[in-house]
Formats: sequence, C-alpha cells, structure tokens
Amino acid sequence: MLTLDQTLALISAGYTKDEIAAFETPAEPAEPAAPAEPEEPAAPAPQEPAPAASTAPAAPAAQGGQDQILQALERLTNSIMQHNVNGTVQQPPERTIEDALAEIIAPPRPSKR
Repeated sequence: MLTLDQTLALISAGYTKDEIAAFETPAEPAEPAAPAEPEEPAAPAPQEPAPAASTAPAAPAAQGGQDQILQALERLTNSIMQHNVNGTVQQPPERTIEDALAEIIAPPRPSKR
C-alpha cells in the first residue's frame, strides 16, 4: 500500500490513476505454480555454461544500442549548433543621441523607387 506522500509524488510525476492503482495491486506470477509433486523425476541435465553464453551476445547488442543513441545525440547537437550559427543576428550599429536628434530635426528624405 502506498502512502499519501508516495501517491502525491507519483501524481506529480505524471502517473495516471490506473497506473498508480497498478502499483498498489500485488504482481501476479507470470507462470502458474509448478505442481507440488512431479509426475516423473527428471534426470539431472548436464550443466552447460548457458548463462555466460546468453549474456555475451547481449553485451554487444546493448553497446550497439548505446552507440546509436550517442550518434543520434551528436547529430542533434550538431544540427542545433548549426542552426544557432545560421540564425545569429548581428546587432545594428548603435545610434548616438546626436543621430537621433538630427533625424527628429531634419528627417532624411525618403528614397524614390
């Protein structure tokens, strides 16, 4: 059972009511329970290095996924930097007080097209 503080933390994290209710219910076993008494005793199978063999291919796959993520982040970073360089607006030269007063007293003539 979740406390009120935990529930409020989940709500502020964006969880829905159904998702929070799923946290409160006990997890159901994935497979039905094995019978208490096996029908026929199984002969012990020879031990193979299955765990080591199964984890070895997973490591390069995980590394490949990380490499893809890093490459995508690099592309995103480069495109953001390129956009910032292209979108940089240079500041116009500052007007002095004398220039502003001169424009008020004697405004420049509009150019004819």
